Amino acid sequence: ARQSGLRCRRDEDGLRFVLEAPSAGKTLRMEWGPSQRSYIEGDELRIRLDVNLPGTLQLLVMSRPLMERLEHETFERYTQEAQTIIDVSHPEEMRWLAIFPKIDLTYEPVLHARYGVLSVNTVLGMAWINGPLGDQLVRSAQDLLAGEEPFVLMAIRGKMVLRLQMAQPRAQSLTQSLALFDAAVQSALQI
Repeated sequence: ARQSGLRCRRDEDGLRFVLEAPSAGKTLRMEWGPSQRSYIEGDELRIRLDVNLPGTLQLLVMSRPLMERLEHETFERYTQEAQTIIDVSHPEEMRWLAIFPKIDLTYEPVLHARYGVLSVNTVLGMAWINGPLGDQLVRSAQDLLAGEEPFVLMAIRGKMVLRLQMAQPRAQSLTQSLALFDAAVQSALQI
């Protein structure tokens, strides 16, 4: 943390930490600890930055196994209960699967095999994934995201948010996560 200019805080029992760093007049927050989402088991890494993106820029990329699992759960939940209204108590990620179109990633085999992308606007979604983010996702598929751990990256309400199931916060994984997050922010700002 010190080498990267980040402030570090640990909780009393040492089960979680928070790293913060100034970034373009805002505070980037990286946090590791117990998961805040039901689809992530155990501990997760969360990175968040208020980028001041337009509220209409709503983008999501997630690992393909997670997308398939959440699509199945969402379909089951809403069809078995014959619901016609989406329950807002579920995480946004699940609601988005039911309402936002998917971006066609068949042009890039690694992206198509490893990730799913949703956006309220498919042109903006394609621009986001075709920026620095797409290249970084391909690189991450070889190391950071090589397994099937749940991974979500969202641009929502002006913020960029990353969530990744992570049992142990190793320095290399944290550095790779920051590089991926930075690529997502840069791609969004280019839009």
